[in-house]
Amino acid sequence: MFTAVRQRFALFSPVLPAMAVILAASGPAMARDSHWNGFYLGGNLGWVLDADGGIGKSLHLGYNMQIDRLVVGAELEQSRTDIGTSRGHISEVTRVKMRAGYAEGRSYYYGLAGVAEVQGFFGKVDATVLGVGMDYDIGRDISIGAEFLHHIINDFNDAGDNLGVNTLTLRATLNF
Repeated sequence: MFTAVRQRFALFSPVLPAMAVILAASGPAMARDSHWNGFYLGGNLGWVLDADGGIGKSLHLGYNMQIDRLVVGAELEQSRTDIGTSRGHISEVTRVKMRAGYAEGRSYYYGLAGVAEVQGFFGKVDATVLGVGMDYDIGRDISIGAEFLHHIINDFNDAGDNLGVNTLTLRATLNF
């Protein structure tokens, strides 16, 4: 998986230096009352919108950096699922996602892209993840939200073609 992750993250290589410049330039001028700046940890409950259905439970951990209304970050998510497909049952998904979006009031709207490792009785395969999401700060460092993800599972079950799986998750997050 790690070779595939390195190859896929090569697509994001122009983003990383830009994030470093933003971090260096932000310094102490960053607002202290930012809703979306810092580490976070939470859980998800999700539903598969296609394939043969299924439910997933996830834990996510990440870091966001907010500069004015711009928010960028990275997230690691580990999911246990019971996704049924015509080519095999998916029992676990590990995702690494880059997120970017904007904050408006107590809301954070974002797009994301990343990589995943999908596991089931068939073994492990790599996937690409694209999506959109929205989080809302309900106070006391807690946010709730929703995320739509499209997974492109490469050469699924050695069938030679890609499988697309769409999920919708509800999220609850503790922001540090």
